[in-house]
Amino acid sequence: MVGEREPTNALRVNWSCRIQMVWTGFGGKKFYNTVDTLTQREPYSMLATMFSGWHTVCQDPAMKVRFRGVKLSGLDLSKLDLSYVDFSHACLRDVFFSRANLQCAKFRNVDAEGAIFHNAILQECEFTGANLHGALLAGANLKSANLQDACLIGSSFCQADLRSAHLQV
Repeated sequence: MVGEREPTNALRVNWSCRIQMVWTGFGGKKFYNTVDTLTQREPYSMLATMFSGWHTVCQDPAMKVRFRGVKLSGLDLSKLDLSYVDFSHACLRDVFFSRANLQCAKFRNVDAEGAIFHNAILQECEFTGANLHGALLAGANLKSANLQDACLIGSSFCQADLRSAHLQV
């Protein structure tokens, strides 16, 4: 790693520099590094996908990452902390979100057919108008999630926590 930085709560990308720097958190510590260093070793990793130039990775003023309209089909995003990420209008077909922390994430109008959310934290997520056809949400924490107008045909909610979830169609 290039160096250690002061604690922050989110991924930061400095796009104004010629050498793109990324601030990340690992094991409770915050580090910064170049995009090239993070993407060269594992060219098919999530980081490489994020910074490939094929996808728009934006950040809003509150430092929340947005993957709006991005195609992430088939990726393994399991066990990642993706809380507060905006996936609205993204293609998430067959994505593995098993044991991921997706608290307060936005999935408005996503195509997540066949996605795996097994034991994921989906508390207070918004799935309004989402296509969750055939999705596996077994054991997921969906407390206070909004699934209004979502397609849930063939989805599995076995042992999922749906307390206070909004399921109106």
